[in-house]
Amino acid sequence: MDRFAVPVVNGVLPRPDGGEVRGMFMDPYAARVVHKVGASGEVFLVPYSPGEDRLYPVGVVALLQEAWMQPVFLRDPAENTPVRKVVALFARVVGQGRFRAATFWRQGYFLMAGKLEPVDVAALRANGYPVLDGAGWQPMGGQTLTKGAGDVQVTVQGFEFQGGQEVSLSGNVGGLISPERAHTVEHGLVRALNQYCFCTPRVLAAAVAQEGLELQMSLQMGFQLRRPEIFGMTQTGACGNPLSNLAYFYLAQELIERLQEGEPFGRSLEAARNLTLSRLVEDLELTDRAPFRVPRALKHGMFHDDTPLGMAVLKRVLARFPATPWG
Repeated sequence: MDRFAVPVVNGVLPRPDGGEVRGMFMDPYAARVVHKVGASGEVFLVPYSPGEDRLYPVGVVALLQEAWMQPVFLRDPAENTPVRKVVALFARVVGQGRFRAATFWRQGYFLMAGKLEPVDVAALRANGYPVLDGAGWQPMGGQTLTKGAGDVQVTVQGFEFQGGQEVSLSGNVGGLISPERAHTVEHGLVRALNQYCFCTPRVLAAAVAQEGLELQMSLQMGFQLRRPEIFGMTQTGACGNPLSNLAYFYLAQELIERLQEGEPFGRSLEAARNLTLSRLVEDLELTDRAPFRVPRALKHGMFHDDTPLGMAVLKRVLARFPATPWG
């Protein structure tokens, strides 16, 4: 079957089994699709990755229950523009199932998804291809709790769209991967589920690689620019780890001390940053030698290991998690 496709950039998809989502559509294209389809029509909500500039073919077919126009007030803080009143399109959609599009094409002003085939998550997992479904909930972060080499619990935390209750997805990956690798996998899961609302071994491999790269960049730029406050900052948010936590604590402590001594804010901040970096290098036994500084800070300061994992290992890792927070 073919359906009108609506790209989704914020990772918000309704649960495929009748889940409901209400939201605002600011894109004029979405308004055209809603007007074209009308009430009780179906659309294919498909994740779009701005960073990769591509559509991920696995999405959710949703039934358009109702749509209405409503005034909202907008302001762009980055541009420091005044608040302005606009009329935006709101809609309520209900999930009708998981589907995969074989192709996309243009039909006039519209994007079409063709040859949609149902995606049976349970069947995929039963056949040895474990996947996680991110539809119906929004991952907000995670944690990795290590009690031993054989007991490493990875948890992704978030909330469900319908009802707003807190939900989580947990798996014990002890014995499969090291705690440092598990911490990076945690970040990869949050990234993959937010970006695509679906996580396969291949998607997880790409997400882990990108997360490791961004963590390394935060360290590289933090050391190079003398800005410890950016340690651990990636597209998915701030990473909780000893290096980042100490950086925030030391920076605040040193800044307050300088200000209390009567030094100007700018000079106090620069001094606090330099002292923070020196304390981090000494307390965490990091090295000042540039070629080894970032890898050591990543593994021993942040407890991350971004060494690539094979598909066989990633499949076993994902198999340790339930497909959704509800089952």
